[in-house]
Amino acid sequence: MTQNSSFSVRLERSQNTFGKAMNEIRAWLDNHKIQPVEFKSDAGGSGDVAFAIRFAHEEAARLFEQAFT
Repeated sequence: MTQNSSFSVRLERSQNTFGKAMNEIRAWLDNHKIQPVEFKSDAGGSGDVAFAIRFAHEEAARLFEQAFT
């Protein structure tokens, strides 16, 4: 039996900087040659947007979290 595990990172940014945040995230992922398992964004009622990014490997999640938090 194989275990299907993933590692998630959640970021929150102002909706005013949504496009800039998306560009920075995409550039970082491309530069590190990391492909997330899942990438979701959700606009909250407070004027913020949340990004939920899942990675297949813990090390990729840690590197991403260190870069963006």
